[in-house]
Amino acid sequence: MGVGYGYRGILLGYVFNSNEPIHFIVSSVCGLGTSNEFLIDPDGDHGNTFNSPGFGIIEPNVKLEMNLSKLLLFQAGMGYRRVNANRFEHLTSRI
Repeated sequence: MGVGYGYRGILLGYVFNSNEPIHFIVSSVCGLGTSNEFLIDPDGDHGNTFNSPGFGIIEPNVKLEMNLSKLLLFQAGMGYRRVNANRFEHLTSRI
């Protein structure tokens, strides 16, 4: 079995104290997408698609950014991606 997917969305965020050498960024990606669950043929080709559900995705992020120079930045942060996968036949959101 194989799974292929794609999504489109929008990234919105805010940079706190952007003129300071070190500052925080809070952002989130929100989007919608589709997925294809398909069987792989014995010769390795894409087989028949048996499920094509849509899904929603949200990914909030918090980052710390440091201006190393006018053109060079360093970022470290963390985020969490949540995908609504309750309409997939063989996949689950559980870990």
